[in-house]
Amino acid sequence: MAIRDRIISHTDGLTTDLSRIQGSFVIARNTAFTYKGKSIDARQIGRELGVRFALEGSVQRVGDQVRVNAQLIDTETGGHVWSDRFDRLRSNYLELQDDITGRIARTLGLELVVLAARSIELEHQTNPTASDLALQGWAAVYKPTTPETREEARRLFEHALEIDPHTLRAMTGLSLTLANLVINGQSPDPAGDLSRADELSQQAVGLDPNNAAAHALRARALQAQRRQKEAAEQYRISLQINGNIATTTLFLGETFVFTGKSLDAIPLFDRAIELSPRDPGLGTWQFEMGRAMILLRRDDEALTWLSRSVATNPRLAYGQLYYAAIMAIKDDIAAARAALAAAGRLNPNYTSLAKFRATDLSDDPAYVEQRAYVEGALRKAGLPEQ
Repeated sequence: MAIRDRIISHTDGLTTDLSRIQGSFVIARNTAFTYKGKSIDARQIGRELGVRFALEGSVQRVGDQVRVNAQLIDTETGGHVWSDRFDRLRSNYLELQDDITGRIARTLGLELVVLAARSIELEHQTNPTASDLALQGWAAVYKPTTPETREEARRLFEHALEIDPHTLRAMTGLSLTLANLVINGQSPDPAGDLSRADELSQQAVGLDPNNAAAHALRARALQAQRRQKEAAEQYRISLQINGNIATTTLFLGETFVFTGKSLDAIPLFDRAIELSPRDPGLGTWQFEMGRAMILLRRDDEALTWLSRSVATNPRLAYGQLYYAAIMAIKDDIAAARAALAAAGRLNPNYTSLAKFRATDLSDDPAYVEQRAYVEGALRKAGLPEQ
């Protein structure tokens, strides 16, 4: 394929993927190509097309590889917001294109939400709209996971739905936030939050059945109810609509872990990290890989991934818990006890094996059998039964 054809193909793929970002408006490829080869200030492009951001890029062939350079420009200031470079082998071009377009779309989706939310904050709006609040809520979701960011997201989504109960982005965001609070054992009212997450996720799918995010967040609500196989089906529907959503790919892998199929989850975790290697949630993603490895008794690999997880985000309670387990397996009891204490401070459900089991998301026999290895390690680290 000629370089010109590659550029056209990449542009078409990116236009399609970016148009799937909720609330986005993407200029068609034919219009974008009228600027090809011209030295025009990004601010002029913004004025002429009525867009806030411009994505520039180039495709180069370097031996057996294809190199794609991309940069996001703020058309109000002309400043660079984000840039990245992608190097891939040319042997499987369609797979290469999917990788690149998916990764750019995921990264841009995060950047655009955060930038738009920041703009709303700077304007000091006294009467923000439901859409404004929902956008700010998603910006909170995209921050590194802590109890504070979860509470911030919940408050913003709740406020948005008070203004307009049918704001889809707020419905999906609140459903996700409530489900995650239950999943992580941090909900003050698990039954109530679970019921509301379930209701909101069903409403979101009903409002827009072709929305990939709605199906993914419906799946997350099902996971919080320990309905892992039903959740997996919803994740698959989401990926059929948009196959390049990193978080959906990750959580589909998680359903495999909870049904005793950790080996099948590993390629999905690899794919999610490849799609978004600098994701704000990377600490969680590294944990997912580490948990799969320890359940498979691949201890050296588990140590690598769990060490990365606690280094990336030391405030992840489940990361600290599993790090305690792997350090006990490696006979570093002092490190195991320190991590266990950190896990208990971050989440009181990690102060006994009984509480740990009660808040886990699966009682699948194959998974429970694998989890026994982790429980033995936690016992060795000093976690009491009750």
